Amino acid sequence: FHEMMYVIGDCLGICRFLTIFNCPHAPKFEEYIELIRLTTGMDFSMEDLWEIANRIITIERLTQEQHGFGSRQWETLPEMWKAPITGGVLAGDSLDPVKVDEFLDGFYKLHGWDNNGVPPKELIKKLGIAKAKKL
Repeated sequence: FHEMMYVIGDCLGICRFLTIFNCPHAPKFEEYIELIRLTTGMDFSMEDLWEIANRIITIERLTQEQHGFGSRQWETLPEMWKAPITGGVLAGDSLDPVKVDEFLDGFYKLHGWDNNGVPPKELIKKLGIAKAKKL
């Protein structure tokens, strides 16, 4: 949800500090729909915006893949996050790599990507994305 909201806000040129990032009064999808209607005269539904955001995220992922880093092997945590926490109430704890893998599985599934984090041809076709030539 947050990822989709960021994409829509980015497309509208709205600062992330005024969207869901740190803002208790962030615009909602309905308000984005109204903003688009008032400025362009175009009517979109929530489902339309969701699909547009999904298309953008998938194109970003395909671009990453095209340049050699759009797959699971690149989605690792920095070493400093893998080390045990040295102070505070969580001292001694660390991020469990198994849980991180489970998170990635869920994240990929939500996007409709394969287990390696790559958008499959069926999704590309469904979203109406034409594969770009390598730069």
